[in-house]
Amino acid sequence: MIEFDISASKFLLKSESQFSEPDRSASQQTLLELVHRPIEDTDVEQVLALQNRAFGTKRTQEDWRWKCVDNPHLQNAGVVGVIGDRIVSSYTIVGLKLNVLGSPILVGQSTDTVIDADFRGQGYFQILFDYAMRYGQRLGSQAALGFPNHRALRTNLHQAQLNPIVVLKAFSQRLCFPHNSISQSLKTALLGFVFKAWIQSRLAVRLYLLRIAVGSMVKIEKSWSIPESFEDLWNTVRKREIVSFWKDTEYMKWRYEKNPNRKAEYFLATKDGILCGLAAFVRRGDVIYITELMLRNLDVDLGKLLVYSILQDSLNSGVEVVKFYGHDKGFFELVFSDFMRQPAEDIVFIANIYDDLLRELCKQPLNLCITTGDTDASW
Repeated sequence: MIEFDISASKFLLKSESQFSEPDRSASQQTLLELVHRPIEDTDVEQVLALQNRAFGTKRTQEDWRWKCVDNPHLQNAGVVGVIGDRIVSSYTIVGLKLNVLGSPILVGQSTDTVIDADFRGQGYFQILFDYAMRYGQRLGSQAALGFPNHRALRTNLHQAQLNPIVVLKAFSQRLCFPHNSISQSLKTALLGFVFKAWIQSRLAVRLYLLRIAVGSMVKIEKSWSIPESFEDLWNTVRKREIVSFWKDTEYMKWRYEKNPNRKAEYFLATKDGILCGLAAFVRRGDVIYITELMLRNLDVDLGKLLVYSILQDSLNSGVEVVKFYGHDKGFFELVFSDFMRQPAEDIVFIANIYDDLLRELCKQPLNLCITTGDTDASW
């Protein structure tokens, strides 16, 4: 049994079952020297270096400041494992809120759990995870959640108490003919031209019909910022949903407008000056990710009109494919019915839930509403 002794804001490891044997191996001796504690400001440089080595990324202090310091709900939340002066593991907690029957509750999302390559396969993950769960609860988190890929789900997470709840669906629409790095032949170039012409004509017809369906009173416009009237739209949406991520104006501005790497763009639908729909999207290379789709009423035609406006806007900008990941009661299936769709096996929603009401509600996956913006796919 692992006990937690909190002293001077540090977690100290005690484990009679692992460490009471007189004859210890080198790895057991190393574990004896392991100390876990909350992340401190002075740890950030080492933590970023550890993440960059493990994930092949180039994360900076600015990235950390946005995600962990400027976070509206939890600041610098997470745990590091330290041996001497060396950080050998880290578990980063991003503070979020879930919308549960119209009210917010605090949760922690794991985004960057990493073990130094020299210390993998020695049981470090489980120890790190246990500390992080206890620490998150101390901060007031009512659930630990994440969106791991299948590799992580098959390896470490089966040992943890994070339960798979739902696999999201992946919806995609290609805007140009598939190609590779090999020089294109005349035939391939001709096929690409025909495919793009077909997409353009199809979009034009669909947009024309959708504009007729929603009526001339609805105005569609592009924006590069969250409109002032967004909070009113969110207050309507949150009361309708059972379990979703809490997306008030404060969250949306932090998530999309303060992000140092990717600024979101939006298509807004208004009627008589009232915001009745919003679709947010970000670009990563030649892929557009639709991250949010909110409608005052569950109007399928209006949802399609916002989505097709994004397709048309992306058509001549070098974008190859537009993607959306989501799960709900079925509305997304209707809106994205023209897209290719399949299970997004690399995006599995998992959670360790402490709140009794939330735990009961999550037993029925149809109670959940999740979009691309809630996952790591577009961060």
